[in-house]
Amino acid sequence: MSTLVSGVSHVCGLNLNGVLICKGKNNNDDSGKLNVPLNSSSIFSVLALGENFTCGIRIKNGLVQCWGGDFDSDNVVNNHVMKGVSFESIVAGLDFVCGLTTRDLSLICWGSPNWYSKHHLKSDVYVPLGMILPGPCVKDDSCRFCGVYPNSDFLCHGFGSICYQCRTELPIAVQLPPP
Repeated sequence: MSTLVSGVSHVCGLNLNGVLICKGKNNNDDSGKLNVPLNSSSIFSVLALGENFTCGIRIKNGLVQCWGGDFDSDNVVNNHVMKGVSFESIVAGLDFVCGLTTRDLSLICWGSPNWYSKHHLKSDVYVPLGMILPGPCVKDDSCRFCGVYPNSDFLCHGFGSICYQCRTELPIAVQLPPP
């Protein structure tokens, strides 16, 4: 496995070929079934698990997709937070998710209907942390392969840039014949 993350009653990971593998229960009914998106091979770069849901950042565009519990992407209250916003990273609590946006490196949090009512919130939460360094400042020519974060020169005070992490596709493992 290249990634392994656990929730309260389920665990998910990405194997070396990028295939999503989940075990356990991530829904609100008594069926004990595990909800996972169809055709989820090689599409997620980061996973975050809560009490009964899973979210992943899509490799192709940085958008977040959530499933299970009250977090099916089409049913989440205030789902507009996720629509059209690319994220660099996400983390999950029991009933909420926070993510660092690609656009301006700000932090946005959203949650299940229960999370909003429990904290007397009417909408998603934008956390004013200022700009967050998403990586180290390096010599400008180091970023030629994967690109440079917006506002890198400002964040690094003119002493280098912050490189995007290269998102490489892993080769498919081939089984070797026995010796």
